[in-house]
Amino acid sequence: MTNEYLWVRNEREQLLSKLQHLSESEFNYNFGFSQGSIKSTLLSIAHAYQEQFEQTDYQNLHDSSLKDYKKHLDTLNFDDVVEYFNRVNNVFASKSTNNEKDQKNIVNEFRHLGQIDIMLHLIENSDHPLINRTGRREKVTERQNMRITRL
Repeated sequence: MTNEYLWVRNEREQLLSKLQHLSESEFNYNFGFSQGSIKSTLLSIAHAYQEQFEQTDYQNLHDSSLKDYKKHLDTLNFDDVVEYFNRVNNVFASKSTNNEKDQKNIVNEFRHLGQIDIMLHLIENSDHPLINRTGRREKVTERQNMRITRL
């Protein structure tokens, strides 16, 4: 396992430990950036790795349910996400070097983890209206206390 992957895996594990305390509505809330929700963003990261494994000697670790994850977003949960990343970790544990696709996936994961961190800050910020919305499923584009001065 390479240092780059160890670094991104540690970052992911820290983030997953924070995410396990989120409610289902917070985990699924569409923020309107990245892949939309925290769950969808995590699944897209795992999907990128799994697509790569499908084309290599590690295809036995590939999970076909992740291939169409966008169709199954309603049925997949936090435990499924953790299981997908455990499979990714198992593949990288058996590798001694990263190829170019590995490096691209690692960089992509760092970018997405940063976006998820921003989503978490929005959830935790008590001044942000998201706190009130996650239970009622209001649109993200709603504006409160907005005054229109011109048409």
